[in-house]
Amino acid sequence: MVGATIRRATLALVVAVVAAACAHAPRREVVEPVARLDCDAAGRVLAEHPARPPPADGLRRVVTTPLSWLTIGAGYTADVVALALIGFVGGALVCTPVWAVEAALGGSGDVGGECIGGVSEAFWDQGELLGIGAGAARVTRAWRCQELRRGWAETLSVARCLADRSGPGDLARATSMLEPLQAPEAQRCLPMNRLTELDLLEQRLKDLHRGSPPEAWEVDELGPVLGPQPAEPPPQVD
Repeated sequence: MVGATIRRATLALVVAVVAAACAHAPRREVVEPVARLDCDAAGRVLAEHPARPPPADGLRRVVTTPLSWLTIGAGYTADVVALALIGFVGGALVCTPVWAVEAALGGSGDVGGECIGGVSEAFWDQGELLGIGAGAARVTRAWRCQELRRGWAETLSVARCLADRSGPGDLARATSMLEPLQAPEAQRCLPMNRLTELDLLEQRLKDLHRGSPPEAWEVDELGPVLGPQPAEPPPQVD
């Protein structure tokens, strides 16, 4: 009985992991046109059927977003407590000789207390937080973000396709496609591997720009994704 339960739980976990991986992978409707450099067909899929977050993503964030903020708050609280403790311990170490002299002279200890207060305040004013809160914000940022990894992967894939093809207007369209990924919200939520991929692709576009003909940067009327506009028929002559 226990063994069967464990096997079912393991199978459910494997299925969940595989489903999550599939939810992040680019769709076949995008991958296949990109493979044959049909960037316009892939771009039309993005424009007409943009990738959406999984249905359960909203429910996930209802749980994970408050947990993220609680973790961040606990981290910054730990930062403050640690800094105060460091200041107090540092003050005690620095002011121990003052206490000893004051005790030998029969003092009340006020001077030693003021010394600890002054040193602790200096630690507080000049010291830096240990970074526990900032680290918690960084580690849990995915908890606060929409699940858009499939959309990001597809956007990068089509932009890379345009850079590979480098036809008329392609480089301009590729650059335009990357602009939403440069927004602060996207930068905050993009996984590290996608950020690296984005940086490399942006640098490649800059390199191509320097060595490409002007028509590669001319944007047609159909915008940054859909490709060149068909030529208009010649005017009718009466």
